[in-house]
Amino acid sequence: MTPRGRLPSNLVHASRRRLPPARRTGAVSLAGRGGRAALLALASVSLAGCLDFLDPNLPPPGPAVAQVALFLEDQTSATSVDVRVSVIPGMGQSGDFRKIPNDTLIVNGSKVSATTVHNNGTRDYQTTLVLPGPPQAGAAGPVVLEVPAIAGIDEAPPELRWYALRRLDVPDSVALTPAGDLFLHVDTTKPPETPVPANPQWVLQLSTPAHAFQLGADGLPPTTLHVPAEFIPADTFSFLTASLLIAHGARLTPGAEYILNASLSQRLNWTVLRKAPPP
Repeated sequence: MTPRGRLPSNLVHASRRRLPPARRTGAVSLAGRGGRAALLALASVSLAGCLDFLDPNLPPPGPAVAQVALFLEDQTSATSVDVRVSVIPGMGQSGDFRKIPNDTLIVNGSKVSATTVHNNGTRDYQTTLVLPGPPQAGAAGPVVLEVPAIAGIDEAPPELRWYALRRLDVPDSVALTPAGDLFLHVDTTKPPETPVPANPQWVLQLSTPAHAFQLGADGLPPTTLHVPAEFIPADTFSFLTASLLIAHGARLTPGAEYILNASLSQRLNWTVLRKAPPP
C-alpha cells in the first residue's frame, strides 16, 4: 500500500525524466536572426577605431627613380654603347601616379622616345650610339643622359656624364713571344664624372677554343696588365683572345625626390697572336 497522497517512486522518476530542461529567466539568447544582428553590433562597437582599411594595391608616396644601365663594347676604332633606361615617376601625396609632361630622353644631344609605357606611368627606353675613336690620350666619351622632368617634383632631374676607359694598344692585336709574358695597356685617366662611380671592379679573361684563364680585383685596372707566361693558356692555337671587363655603379640622391641608380659595364678586347718559335 502506498501512503495516501503520495505517488509510487517509479512514477516519480519517470515524471522527472519527461520534464523539459528548465529555462533561466533573464538570460539573452543570440541564436536567432536578431541575436546575430546584436552580436555584429556589439563587435562593431568593440572594434571601433581599431581597424584602418587601406587599399592594398596603392603603394605609399615615394620618390621618382631613374634606372640607367650602360653596356660599352670596344670596337677596333670606336666604342659602341647600349643604353637602357627606366623612369619610374612614383606616386604623389594625392595617391595618383605622377605625370611626365615631356617623356623624351636626351642621350648625347639626341632625343629618344619611350619604347614602353606602363600603367603606373613608368617609361622604358633603349637606344645605341657609337663613341668616336679617342685621341692619343684620355678616355672615350662622354655618355651624357638627361632624364625627363616629372610633374609635382620641384627638384631638377638628375644628369649622368660618364666616360669609357681606353685601350692603348692600337691596333687591337698584340704579339706574344714563345714562353713570354703578356703585357696589355689601358688608359684609366678620366675627367670628373657625375655621379661619381662607386665600387669599380675588373676581370681579365684569356681564352682559346680549348682553355681559359681569369684574374681580377676591386678598383680600376692597372695601366699595365702583366700576365706571366705560366698563366697563359698553353695549347697549339696560333692566337688567343683577351677581354677586360670593367664595371661600376652609382646612386645619386641630391634631394631624395628624384633618385638616379646607374651602372656601367665596359669590355675592352685584344687579339693576341702567338709568334712561332725560332727554328
